Amino acid sequence: MNNYYALIETPKPSGELYTAINNVAGWWTENMEGNTQNVGDAFTVTFGETHMKLKVEALVPNQKVIWRVTDSHKHFVTRHNEWNGTQIVFEITGGTITFNHFGLEPQLECYEICEGGWNHYLASLKLLIETGTGNADKKV
Repeated sequence: MNNYYALIETPKPSGELYTAINNVAGWWTENMEGNTQNVGDAFTVTFGETHMKLKVEALVPNQKVIWRVTDSHKHFVTRHNEWNGTQIVFEITGGTITFNHFGLEPQLECYEICEGGWNHYLASLKLLIETGTGNADKKV
């Protein structure tokens, strides 16, 4: 499988990385409802006509965060729910985050747009970690 994969490297300690990942409104979108602090929590992120509902599957403090996409609607592709069932994994080792979006593969219609989106939002996550302010989508 060729899932979307990225690395974020920063001199900050793992605890700061973990805290930033769970601050979804700080780096991904302020158009977020729900919680990300406990296993089993559910949250929804919205980008105009596009939305994703996610469930927190695992939290290992300062080491790992795993989310499962339980429902999605991407208005810009034919198969609107391509992300359903995919898994988003952040693994933290020291000052490095290894990011995998399992199921986001090149054969998906949204791949190029979604790859660009993740590149942007992971840069925003790094900015949040290093400066305290990310570049999340603003509240609508």
